[in-house]
Amino acid sequence: MPHDAEDTVVAAGSEDTVVAAESEDMVVAAGSEDTVVAAGSEDTVVAAGSEDMVVAAGSEDTVVAAGSEDMVVAAGPEDTVVAAGSEDIVVAAVSEDTVVAAGSEDTVVAAGSEDTVVAAGSEDTVVAAGSEDMVVAAGSEDMVVAAGSEDMVVAAGSEDTVVAAGSEDTVVAAGSEDKVVAAGSEDTVVAAGSEDMVVAAGSEDTVVAAGSEDTVVAAGSEDMVVAAGSEDTVVAAGSEDMVVAAGSEDMVVAAGSEDTVVAAGSEDMVVAAGSEDTVVAAGSEDTVVAAGSEDMVVAAGSEDTVVAAGSEDMVVAAGSEDMVVAAGSEDTVVAAGSEDMVVAAGSEDTVVAAGSEDTVVAAGSEDMVVAAGSEDTVVAAGSEDMVVAAGSEDMVVAAGSEDTDSAMYKLLYKSKMLMKAQLISRKQGEPKT
Repeated sequence: MPHDAEDTVVAAGSEDTVVAAESEDMVVAAGSEDTVVAAGSEDTVVAAGSEDMVVAAGSEDTVVAAGSEDMVVAAGPEDTVVAAGSEDIVVAAVSEDTVVAAGSEDTVVAAGSEDTVVAAGSEDTVVAAGSEDMVVAAGSEDMVVAAGSEDMVVAAGSEDTVVAAGSEDTVVAAGSEDKVVAAGSEDTVVAAGSEDMVVAAGSEDTVVAAGSEDTVVAAGSEDMVVAAGSEDTVVAAGSEDMVVAAGSEDMVVAAGSEDTVVAAGSEDMVVAAGSEDTVVAAGSEDTVVAAGSEDMVVAAGSEDTVVAAGSEDMVVAAGSEDMVVAAGSEDTVVAAGSEDMVVAAGSEDTVVAAGSEDTVVAAGSEDMVVAAGSEDTVVAAGSEDMVVAAGSEDMVVAAGSEDTDSAMYKLLYKSKMLMKAQLISRKQGEPKT
């Protein structure tokens, strides 16, 4: 048992192998069949378990193996390595690493610089290969890998798979059976549900999955993606997209640039494939598509179908089972009734359906079409037409140019008769003198 000056070597077990090859080392083997080697300077090595293998080859290392069948290696200077579980494998190969394995059958590797690695669960696999990483696995059967620089990775659930391969990533998996990957730079990824799959492959992405069985992908740059429902599918493949799915079983896709997409209902399908689109689905089972540029599309009803395929369109469906299509440019289309079908295929059309079961079509240019009654059929196929149907079950067609074709005389006649009836009713209610 060779040793140098000022070494303190204690072997209190049976069949121990203790070696101190440098100065001022303190080596203690209190178990059975331990192998303890201190080859650095001012090392403190303690093996208090059984069949431990502890090696300190650096300088000012502190290595403690208090479990059973642990393998602990500290090859850098000023490393602090603690294995308090059973059958742990702990390796610190660079400098100023802090590695703690307090579970059972943990595999912990810190190959960077100034890494902080903690495995407090059971059967964890934790790897920190970057610089100034902080990696914590507090669950069970977690696999956590931080291969970037200044990453913060936390896996507090069970059977989590967390990978941070970028730089300055913040990755948190607090659910169960989560798979979280951050491959960009300065990503913030949080999976707080169960069986979530979250991928951030861009730069400066913010991705949050707080539901259950969510699939969230942010492949652009500076995306903010939130899935707070259940079984959501959210994809942001553009740049500076904001995508929120707060319902259940939503499918939300933003493939443009600077899109704002919100699905707050249930079983919504929302697609924004243009640029600077604003798409909101707040109902249930809505289908909303914005394929143009700078479109604003809102579906606040139930089972609405809203499509904006032009440019700078404003489309609103606030009723129930509405079908609204804007295929022109700078169209304003509003369906506020129930079971309305509204189509604007021209340019700079204004189409409003405020009744129930209305059919409104504007196929010209600069048409203004309004259906305020019930079961109206209004068609404007010309140019600069103004068509108004304010009654019930009206059919109005304007096929020319600059036509003013309306049912206003019906409205005036009904208003006149109503005023007359109110006057008669008022006179009948007056006391006789």
